[in-house]
Amino acid sequence: KPRSSDLGKTIYLKPRGVHTASVIWLHGLEGKPDEWKAFAETLHMPWVKFVLPSASKIRLSLDGHKSVIGWFDISPACYRMHSNTLNAMPSVIGRLHDKIDEDTESVAKSRALLRDLIMEELAVGIPPERIVIGGYGQGATIALSEALKMDDTVGGVAALSMWQLPSLFQSPQPSTKDTLKVWVGHGGSDNIVQPGFAEHMFHRFCSEWNVQDAQFKQYPGMGHGVSLEEILDLREFLLSVIPGDSDKRLPPVYERRRASQTGAPATGKTWGDGSTVSMKNFNQLFQKRDNQIGDKDFEQQQRLAIRNNVEDFVGWWKDPSSEVWDSIYERRHTL
Repeated sequence: KPRSSDLGKTIYLKPRGVHTASVIWLHGLEGKPDEWKAFAETLHMPWVKFVLPSASKIRLSLDGHKSVIGWFDISPACYRMHSNTLNAMPSVIGRLHDKIDEDTESVAKSRALLRDLIMEELAVGIPPERIVIGGYGQGATIALSEALKMDDTVGGVAALSMWQLPSLFQSPQPSTKDTLKVWVGHGGSDNIVQPGFAEHMFHRFCSEWNVQDAQFKQYPGMGHGVSLEEILDLREFLLSVIPGDSDKRLPPVYERRRASQTGAPATGKTWGDGSTVSMKNFNQLFQKRDNQIGDKDFEQQQRLAIRNNVEDFVGWWKDPSSEVWDSIYERRHTL
């Protein structure tokens, strides 16, 4: 059911099995919820409902007040801190970052939408500990901000290539987020949000909010984007927070990357016999084949299929904000 608001439309992906958990995932700068539909499918968690909201148009101060899709504005000063054009120690950059102005109005508006979506999941009977919120870039920031500042708590937060906000380090006393689970993935070669700065700020907010169950994982060679190992690790985090019943169906093997390169329609391929079916019809086909799949080598085959699908997604997905960042990076010293 699309949710219409001034922030755009929210996409709801119903679980293929019994709905026992929910993931609310926020896209990044210049992104759209549609780009993450494939991500939700590749994770193969049929007990999970995925909710993909959309940001609205904002004026990006960093890029001459150009109109872009985003959850909040980014100033030149903020960018200098994240990309470390000052070439300073992360601790120094962190203190300077605390003093920059934050787009509090847009952040509050974005958090309010996320809070409404959380309440919707609670209203249909999903316990708070079975809800994970997360996202990419700015979306990850809004997810973490809401998780830290909401009165209650959720099961966990998953953040990829996360941006920072000064308000993330302004906790009430005493803090009550010691049960929150947080997982952060970041590229070791990210030149938009420098990994040293990202890790320093990660440890700061964990200390400020007394977050005890948290992990920061850096992926060597990965820039401001996603990688195969990162998404596989993210899936393991989700399974640890919102585990589901054993699923005795093998996921279809996706070929979006090949299809996008050749212009052929994307298909789902059955794992065993190599036959192909349309993505529209694969659900029905696999339901019929449930009883034909034995236990022999099942787990290994399932892992291979999921790995293939994640690799396909990573090869197919492109950060919609890459052109913005490339342009900014070229003139970073003039900002």
